Amino acid sequence: MRGFDYVWLMGIWQRSPAARGSALASAWIQEAGKKIFGTWNETDVAGSPYAVYDYIPDPAIAHDMEEVGRVRSILNRFGMKLILDFVPNHLAMDHPWTASFPEFFVRVSSDKAAAHPEWFFAGRGGFQFAHGRDPYFPSWNDTVQLNIFNSGTRKALISEMSRIARFCDGFRCDMAMLLLNEIFSETWREYVEKPFIEKEFWPEAISNVKDACGDTLFIAEVYWGRETQLQQMGFDYTYDKVLYDKLLSAPASDVSAQLKNREQSSRSKFVHFIENHDEKRIAALIDKPRAMACAAIAATVPGMRFIHDGQMEGKQIHVPVQFVREADEERDRDICSFYEKLLGFVNSPVLHGGIWKMPEIEGLPDNSWKHLLVWTWTLGLQRCCIIINFSEHTARGYLDQTDFGMDPEEAYDVLAGGFREIPVDKKNGKISLALGAWEILLLESRKSRLLSGDGKLRSGNLELKVKRVSSDRTG
Repeated sequence: MRGFDYVWLMGIWQRSPAARGSALASAWIQEAGKKIFGTWNETDVAGSPYAVYDYIPDPAIAHDMEEVGRVRSILNRFGMKLILDFVPNHLAMDHPWTASFPEFFVRVSSDKAAAHPEWFFAGRGGFQFAHGRDPYFPSWNDTVQLNIFNSGTRKALISEMSRIARFCDGFRCDMAMLLLNEIFSETWREYVEKPFIEKEFWPEAISNVKDACGDTLFIAEVYWGRETQLQQMGFDYTYDKVLYDKLLSAPASDVSAQLKNREQSSRSKFVHFIENHDEKRIAALIDKPRAMACAAIAATVPGMRFIHDGQMEGKQIHVPVQFVREADEERDRDICSFYEKLLGFVNSPVLHGGIWKMPEIEGLPDNSWKHLLVWTWTLGLQRCCIIINFSEHTARGYLDQTDFGMDPEEAYDVLAGGFREIPVDKKNGKISLALGAWEILLLESRKSRLLSGDGKLRSGNLELKVKRVSSDRTG
């Protein structure tokens, strides 16, 4: 189990025949298949899991929702919970609702669609249905856009979520910010009938589902600075794309400022990640030492720690979600070993229920201290200190012993697998830090010696480590 609290199963819903046909006809998919697999055939493509044909399990995955519920029960017995996708902005372009409830979707006359024909496709009754769209990118041409300003649409979506929530523990809501009234209006105001609904969708939806099904967890995939807004509407967690972008390309000072400047009330509500199905593999984007430093940061700050399938093995090939198989890759032994130790460190109760602080670093004239990131976790007598040189140069600085949070002689280096000598400067009495390029210290307070019967300190190898085997908190 390795300390995981949630399992997100992506793509369990019934795939769309039209979306699969669109994928097979796509020159981009064909080229990706040749590049990744060399030889492949049509059975390797199922279509996008985000063009949902129906919210029932794909027959290749489960017979029915009761079987999904049994999987959930098994996970729950192991101390884990089941997260499923919900795609509220759009459905597959051939979804049955397009015939039975066409008013649920954005649809216009052919004349009105003529200004942007790439946004629409021909539907029944002489109407043109809109494809699902992020206003900053081309339309998703295998989808149909739901009209969130239609009361029937809202009622149907809430009904679907309430039904599914009986068989899972939470939802990861795809592109959740697209349903905000302001954003939906800006994107589709010329194509939907007025008056617009003033009431926001998400507070109503979340409260209804939680009232009906208990404490269902809601995670929002969200961008454009709308994270706090969605948290205030009831989401338990929101994606942290801002931190992701900074980890990939910004200096330590920007990462530090991003973490320090957050409101304490929202700090623990972010989902931290360095890889997901929409992004290229982290091992293919940046050098291994920086990738490990990014992983250590994302895993040790407050919030939900999200790890993508294949990330812990150092996989480098990003496979489009339309394919049903992955590329064959060898595991990177260094990365596997690193994650094994990182997860063991993060699994400690102190990093789940402790108090997080980010102390100040004092500098030297070379300003290399600006490359250092330091934070501590405290829970009762448990102490952890994370120190990372987020740069390709040696970094030096000073840290107050009080801020360090533990006896320097009791600092156990988890990655190195032994006690680390933590020097104290004789002149100022402060902890002296000197880390190499991208170096990571995951330190926890452990007793290295034991008192003997005569009161003298003796060497010993006995230690007490509390290991969390299950939790309702994030991990």
